[in-house]
Amino acid sequence: VTEAAGEPQPPGNWTAMLELRKDGLRKLDVRGLEKPQPMLRVLAALDALNPGEALLVDHERVPVFLLTELADREWEYRVQTWTDEH
Repeated sequence: VTEAAGEPQPPGNWTAMLELRKDGLRKLDVRGLEKPQPMLRVLAALDALNPGEALLVDHERVPVFLLTELADREWEYRVQTWTDEH
């Protein structure tokens, strides 16, 4: 989940964070896409966010290069990983 810098930060609990953002939460699934499509689609979706909105991204792995780009653009982000059982 990413959000504009300076926005109030939700609690660390993942479920609580999603609940707080539910009205302004956009979702994007980039699983199965060839590089660099996941990064390009996430950045395009971020550029289209309105103030107060957040983006929830389903990705196959932790996108290390994307996280660096988000930090460079001063976007806040959270990473939640899931096991196969989830």
